[in-house]
Amino acid sequence: MPSSANSSVPSRTSIFCVKDDENRFWGGQNFPPDVDELYFQVTGVIKDVDRLKQLFDLFSETLDELCRMGAAYEKNPGVAL
Repeated sequence: MPSSANSSVPSRTSIFCVKDDENRFWGGQNFPPDVDELYFQVTGVIKDVDRLKQLFDLFSETLDELCRMGAAYEKNPGVAL
């Protein structure tokens, strides 16, 4: 299929990662030392409720796996949003 066939379809760019303890949080708040951030960013607005539920599940499964691997802890790090 020629590339021009998809040129009118907007592409979404998304990022999902663990950011090392940069000790910064949006809004001027700081994370406690040694607390990393599970980070997701997407271009645009997600209005699809099923997509949002899938992303919530992705975060949940990722956190569970990080705990199983010993890379995250089940205790609350004490960060208030």
